[in-house]
Amino acid sequence: MKKIVLLVAAITSTMIIACGPSAEEIAAKEKAKQDSIQKVEEERMMKEAEEMAAKAKEDSIAQAQAIQDSIVKAEEEAAAKKSKSGSKPKKKADVKPEGPSRTSATKEGTDNSKPVRGQATKVK
Repeated sequence: MKKIVLLVAAITSTMIIACGPSAEEIAAKEKAKQDSIQKVEEERMMKEAEEMAAKAKEDSIAQAQAIQDSIVKAEEEAAAKKSKSGSKPKKKADVKPEGPSRTSATKEGTDNSKPVRGQATKVK
């Protein structure tokens, strides 16, 4: 009876060891696990890249909008300044005559050093 019990124990342990995964199966499972991890990492990196691109696009749109808003604000301020200064009536003292005046030309009998164009100079 002792022999039968030992024989059953030996067969049972052999079956348990033989039914387990082989080295190839263990390697295949490990490779599948590593491939799965790599795939998840690649997907995560792609998602991060897409999010960064979307954020960069939003930032550039916001920056362009801010520039446009500042341009509009500056134009409004310029228009407001122009309308404030344009509402005052101009005085005659503010208006300057255009071009050179001919009244400063020398006349005969005066002792100016520059003669009027076209007139002969006086000899002393």
